[in-house]
Amino acid sequence: MDTKLKRLTRNIWIKLLAFLAAVACCATFLLQCGILGGNHILADVLIYDSCWDSNTFRYEQSCLLRAADKILNQYVSADYIREGNTVDSKRIMNQMGTFNARGERNYRSAEELRETEEEFPADDLSDAVTTAQVVDGKILTAAGKAEYERIRQKLIQEDLNTLQENFAFLNQTEGVFYYLTNGAVQYSNSQDTSREFFVNLPVYFCYSLGQVQTFDDKNPLLGGSYDFNAARDSVYIGFDEGYVSKRLASWEQGKKAGESMAKVMGLSALGGILLILFLVAVTGRRAADTKEDAIHLCVIDQLYSEFLLAAFGTALFFVLIFSTEYISELQMETLSACLNAAGVTVVLLFGLSIVRRIKDRSFLRHTLVWTLCRKGYLLIRDFLNEKPSTQKAVWIVIGYSVIFALSLIVFPVAIALLIFAVWYVRKQAKEYQIVEEGAKRIRGGETTHTITLSPKSAFEPLAEDINAMSDGLNTAIGNELKSERYKTELITNVSHDIRTPLTSIITYVDLLKKEGLSGENAPQYLDVLEQKSARLKVLTDDLFDAAKAVSGSVDVTLERLDIGALFTQALGELEDKISASELDFRFNISTEALYVTADGKLLWRVIQNLMSNIFKYALPHSRVYIDIIEQSDAVQLIFKNISEYELNIEPEELMLRFKRGDEARHTEGSGLGLSIAQSLTEAQGGKFEIEIDGDLFKAAVTLEKTK
Repeated sequence: MDTKLKRLTRNIWIKLLAFLAAVACCATFLLQCGILGGNHILADVLIYDSCWDSNTFRYEQSCLLRAADKILNQYVSADYIREGNTVDSKRIMNQMGTFNARGERNYRSAEELRETEEEFPADDLSDAVTTAQVVDGKILTAAGKAEYERIRQKLIQEDLNTLQENFAFLNQTEGVFYYLTNGAVQYSNSQDTSREFFVNLPVYFCYSLGQVQTFDDKNPLLGGSYDFNAARDSVYIGFDEGYVSKRLASWEQGKKAGESMAKVMGLSALGGILLILFLVAVTGRRAADTKEDAIHLCVIDQLYSEFLLAAFGTALFFVLIFSTEYISELQMETLSACLNAAGVTVVLLFGLSIVRRIKDRSFLRHTLVWTLCRKGYLLIRDFLNEKPSTQKAVWIVIGYSVIFALSLIVFPVAIALLIFAVWYVRKQAKEYQIVEEGAKRIRGGETTHTITLSPKSAFEPLAEDINAMSDGLNTAIGNELKSERYKTELITNVSHDIRTPLTSIITYVDLLKKEGLSGENAPQYLDVLEQKSARLKVLTDDLFDAAKAVSGSVDVTLERLDIGALFTQALGELEDKISASELDFRFNISTEALYVTADGKLLWRVIQNLMSNIFKYALPHSRVYIDIIEQSDAVQLIFKNISEYELNIEPEELMLRFKRGDEARHTEGSGLGLSIAQSLTEAQGGKFEIEIDGDLFKAAVTLEKTK
């Protein structure tokens, strides 16, 4: 059941559906957040219990109070503004530049006039001084006075417009009544301006002589920057039943919409979180995976980890900013939802790519910084591991660059370095010629020629390699000559060993033909024919076995064997030959079982060949030592005997096929026994060695020990 569930959850279509569902949930949540952020009423509904405590109402109330404050304490009345009471010289000078639109100078300071007296005609200075008007330490010219008055009238008109805008704001909402007075002027949109009228309204604000009275006992002036004068200002603002009813109805409607939106936001947030957690768990996994830790990467995962993080962070930042700042400005929910979905898709794609890299344990190793550092390390390591000649070439390039730089700064030093560089290059060129000439001589057949260079030469490693190749060529030629000699001897020995019994057979067959089978010597002739035929058969069988062993076509069945028991069994079968050999055998065999990994038939044949070699070539009446020695990880079977014939031959040559210690070939040996024993031992994974010390012959068979 668990396996089926894993395959189901890791199915590509299930993951695709989960991804699309996660995008839909997250986009829905962000869209609702954006709508909520742009609709203050919906936000207030979710935060406040009463519409009169909401930010929307408190903001509207503060705007009304600011308008009243500006009217009473800044603009007062239209006549007050026309008289210029709201416009001071500093405000005018802030808008007046040094020159007017026609390029005429508007003002100068007194110090500037004195310093530049010689630069201006007397009539200009006279006009500037006689018609002067000093404003904020600046002396206005005639042109400046006109500009000053123009700006003053413009500012007065702006203040008149602002006063009308404030009155329009106070009068724009039906059901809102006000009464404003500062002792000098009073304004109201209600016929009844008494305090009792406003207090009897459902929602009201009354300020008089520094005292505040409201319908809910909360002071809206707290925390605000107002300039009301407690000694003279009175401000009454009230909202009638019609306004209150509309406000409450709008609040209830918004409350229902807000509750519905809250449910959608909660469900979409929960669904998005669960789906994202599911995607995090299954991303990088496949239904056919047999290994739990197998992670499959996508094309996007090939980006370096820094780029993935940067793309993920940037996409997430823009999605959050867009959903909170711009959705309310677009006023197009469909377009906003599509843009949100696109943004969330990008965020999830890069986010899941980061998750896959973390799961694969390659997030840090796949960073651009790590890659550059590793490549730099490998470059330095490879450079240090390069041959000295390569390193020298690199240093030469670096040195040339330094010389070129020095030539621009210290010319004599650069000249000296260039002279040294020319000398060094000329020296290396000569040594290269020596190497080239030596290589040509070796190629021409002088294989004994040796290339000699000065110590620490850049071409010394190359010369040593060529000399080594020359030595190897000499060795190969020697081996080839030896191989040709061995081949000739092999043909000669095979021809001799086969021809001898064949000649005897042919001779005695001719004698039988002449004398007949009823002749007196016929039985003797038949015995000779039988012996020579048997000899030829043994020779043919040995030659066939040797060919099979060398070609590797021998069937080997390795098993656990007691080598002591196998050798004892072989001695039992050879007991007759041992008794008839006139040799004194001395055995050193452990009483404990020694097990080796070998093929019983092949190992028996090896023992038989070595014993046969002893019977044929050992000095009569001499001792033969046979030991089975246990080593740490192997077992050795050692045969030692004194040869009847002088052994003036190398051990390696003696193991060649048809090579015999009896060069005169007086015995009936074929010269194949040792070669066959060596091949069969190696086929079992063992090692076959022989040693010759004067007339002492020693053969050792080493096999792997097993428990």
